[in-house]
Amino acid sequence: MDRLWSLLVASIFVVTFADILQALCRITRYSPSAFQSVIEKVGLAAVLNSLANGICKIQQYVLTMFSAMLSCGIHLQRLIQEKDFVTTITRLLESPSTFIRAKAFLVLLQVLINNREMLLLSCQARLVMYIGRDSRKTTPGKEQQGGSEYLSKCLDLLIYYIVRELPGILGDILAALTNVSGRKHPSRVQAKQLKMCLPVMPLVLHLVTSQVFRPQIVTEEFLFNYGTLLVSITI
Repeated sequence: MDRLWSLLVASIFVVTFADILQALCRITRYSPSAFQSVIEKVGLAAVLNSLANGICKIQQYVLTMFSAMLSCGIHLQRLIQEKDFVTTITRLLESPSTFIRAKAFLVLLQVLINNREMLLLSCQARLVMYIGRDSRKTTPGKEQQGGSEYLSKCLDLLIYYIVRELPGILGDILAALTNVSGRKHPSRVQAKQLKMCLPVMPLVLHLVTSQVFRPQIVTEEFLFNYGTLLVSITI
């Protein structure tokens, strides 16, 4: 009897909490700062914990609110620098829910647009693998319904962003190496540039080994730049 009562109370709590989040989600659509106030009150960690409970409705509401905040630039600087935030969102790509995965891809896109440095962390958390898996499920020609169509659009936006940014990332690495070429003692600024750029190199491996990205990034320009980069490193 006690166990049955505990389960009943727990189910009532979940329903009530989901209803509260649904109301907050609707408010956030008109005033994204409302969700910001909640985060400041309870702390980001508590909000992220709500994403780990496995309840799709709660996850969907929270992701929608994060997306609304980021798109408006609210709490932007904190969220785009928060590694726990990025890894928590990336773990949601394991969700069986198409809508949850689509919204997680969209939130990650907004983080990356404002902080390109998080791209490597996301790839290390298997972002490229998740993109490849869901891309196969949304292949053109397959009949797509509501959730799949939404997922496909979110994926297309994220893939387009990553493909567009890679030449700039390689360019930054090449520039950092060129600036110290022939110098025994790089300046403080040059050393800082190297420290920022060189650790990003594994990102290229993540992308060129992906069936989704390889056909789009391996161009004549890419091969020339990557060859120049390898020569610069070995000299």
